[in-house]
Amino acid sequence: MQTGDAALKSIGPLAFGPEGILFVADAKSAAIVAIATEDTKPGSSSAPLKVERIDLKIAGLLGPTADQIQIMDMVVNPISHNVYVAVVRGNGPDAIPVLLKVDAASKLGLVELDNVEFSRS
Repeated sequence: MQTGDAALKSIGPLAFGPEGILFVADAKSAAIVAIATEDTKPGSSSAPLKVERIDLKIAGLLGPTADQIQIMDMVVNPISHNVYVAVVRGNGPDAIPVLLKVDAASKLGLVELDNVEFSRS
């Protein structure tokens, strides 16, 4: 693993591996990017997570309207039970890949990828 900017060109299917490592498919780069999320504290809540109108909440967080947001995939961290959401902001070749996290309190936040431990293959 190296520390720096994971620099995703696209974002697709997500999967968790051991120790909070999130695998992200980046089709435009023809790569799988492993990201150390450091999200390794065991979750204490087993209650179902419910986020009403997540499309509008994502749009509110990222800026564009809900019709400019595409949810590509989501996965639950088996350790923390936080939900990671792969989102594309915009349409066409200029669309921007974004990784979001929803915690047990249904709080939505951006996962910064510019100073993370990651590996690309």
